[in-house]
Amino acid sequence: MKELLINIITKFINYIKKIMKNTKNNMKFEESKNEIIKIMYNPIIEKNEKEIDKLLAELKGIKEQVYIVNKKNNMIKQENMAYNKKIKALNCFQQFLLDNHS
Repeated sequence: MKELLINIITKFINYIKKIMKNTKNNMKFEESKNEIIKIMYNPIIEKNEKEIDKLLAELKGIKEQVYIVNKKNNMIKQENMAYNKKIKALNCFQQFLLDNHS
């Protein structure tokens, strides 16, 4: 009976060791697989990151240009409003002169 119990415990321990060894090997394989994938796709990822950085820089430049154009547009609108006020004032003055000298 004692030997049977020792035999069962030994088989159980050996089974657990086998599972641990297989798990460890699977973990090593997965780690190696991940490294291989990283090595394979790293150049593509780096290329895409560089392209993204380049596009972001272009976008920033375009946004700055749009800001400058909008700023100039607003300045022109303000100048146009000022000229329209001056023209209206001159028209009123002209009308005043015409009305007083007629």
